[in-house]
Amino acid sequence: MILIVYSWVVGGIQTFYLRLAKERSVKGKKTTIIYLGKNLDLNFLSEIEDYATVHCISDYFCNDIKFVPPILSTLFPRRKNKVINLLSEVSQVHTCSCIEYFVAKRLVANLKLNVRVTIGVYHINEYVWKGSRGVNPPFFEKCNQDYFYNRIDKNNIIVFNETVPNRLYDMTSKNLGNVNVFPVGIDIPIKTVSMKKKSDKTLKICSVGRLVEFKTYNYYMVEVVYNLRLNGINVIYDIYGEGPSMGAIQKCIDNFEQSENINLMGKIEYADFNTIVSKYDLFIGNGTSIIESSSLGIPSIIGIENAKNSQTYGFFSDIDGYAYNIDGLYKKSDTLIFIEKLLGMTNEEFKDLSKRHKSKAKEFSISKCSSNFDNLPEPKLNHEELSYFLYLSYLISFLSTNFLSKFGLYQDYTSKYES
Repeated sequence: MILIVYSWVVGGIQTFYLRLAKERSVKGKKTTIIYLGKNLDLNFLSEIEDYATVHCISDYFCNDIKFVPPILSTLFPRRKNKVINLLSEVSQVHTCSCIEYFVAKRLVANLKLNVRVTIGVYHINEYVWKGSRGVNPPFFEKCNQDYFYNRIDKNNIIVFNETVPNRLYDMTSKNLGNVNVFPVGIDIPIKTVSMKKKSDKTLKICSVGRLVEFKTYNYYMVEVVYNLRLNGINVIYDIYGEGPSMGAIQKCIDNFEQSENINLMGKIEYADFNTIVSKYDLFIGNGTSIIESSSLGIPSIIGIENAKNSQTYGFFSDIDGYAYNIDGLYKKSDTLIFIEKLLGMTNEEFKDLSKRHKSKAKEFSISKCSSNFDNLPEPKLNHEELSYFLYLSYLISFLSTNFLSKFGLYQDYTSKYES
């Protein structure tokens, strides 16, 4: 199996790829990671190399000009024999967005090999962006949506919770049809500590993840902590992670004068997640991190993406199905209510809540997820070559939009995950 990703840094998709490669390695299956950009976390790279072979996309194209960005090397001819050797032992190339999908299609074009290219819906807004002010999407985005909705075999599309097809239809009037549905997998600890209610008088809360605008719980939790302390509750809230919102979160902390109680802890190594999170009484978050915290038995409250206030669905253990990140799924109540409920629990009630979190997390096991990738229904293989002019135009549009967004143009593009 080949997994393609734009950059290899610690993030939700990359850590999922790490878990998947590790699980496949345990089962004696080979995995190759191919990255498209120059952005590399060397410590994280050494971690994945224990379980997968890692290559830059430029290794497979005839470009020896060192200053050319790796993704632009795909405009050169392929090193055909090297590509055939790469693909001859795999049945699937998996991509996490349309840019990776287009690169994968260029890689496999016209080789007549029995290998499929799949695409996962890791964030719903990846496939609904309308362009700046909603009136004129760039050329690459038009291609993304045309291929995703009209040209990709539905057996090659994977969504990671059951609400995605209906939500995409509501937003685009496009019917995905019978796509594959199964959750992103996490490592389920073989042995976990026995959780019990802490005896000390300080409630210790943490969050872990990239600090980006759509994770609004990093902001509203500042006010929640402020209100808890007004109610006489000693509380510490530690936020682990880095990202573009770090400065704004610190400003929010300062505005509520909570710098003694709320700490920006910086990035942690993925391998240290379990050790660090196990020290806390409560986790706040979403994505795969809340599944991982739940697998440890840590009571975990869902942080809804782009929430305008501190409303939540509650404890992760109490939701149905695989969907929990997005708004509009279940009845909501204020986060403060669930924290106060936790504080009022007896030891036995706390242990029961911990067990229910572990049980819920098992629905998302990486072992099941890996098997689901291997057992996808057969697609109609179509490795027809993309028009070179189309691919060139696509890359120019994609890279120029990314470049211009750094200077305030196409500002909607940089925030497309925040709506």
